[in-house]
Amino acid sequence: MTKSFIDRPLDTLYSARIRLSEEERATLRAAHQAFRKSYATAHRPTVMAGSSLTVETATAPPANAYAEAGMSDLVISDLIGSRDSCQVSILIKVEKLLGVKVITRKRLLDRFTDYLDYLDIQ
Repeated sequence: MTKSFIDRPLDTLYSARIRLSEEERATLRAAHQAFRKSYATAHRPTVMAGSSLTVETATAPPANAYAEAGMSDLVISDLIGSRDSCQVSILIKVEKLLGVKVITRKRLLDRFTDYLDYLDIQ
């Protein structure tokens, strides 16, 4: 099997969407929070001597942090939070970006086999 679709395009393409479980969504949400925290600014000292007042600036990762997936912080947050199904190819990009795995080859093969059975394709 080749991964060079330009040199050797596949003769059959499948478009697939997946519905994430609450557990999978929580895994992605935690990974996204950790990804964002990795770009957080360092803790700043108190504003005034003798005061317990501190300033913490909320920051989002720079836009280029999401360049690998071709998305933005907002798009990934929306994908994770959406109750709708998600395009598998997009979800795989999000997994790679965040360094987590929520879908497996076996799961996709099992579901596709179920779908072929549903269509009564022998």
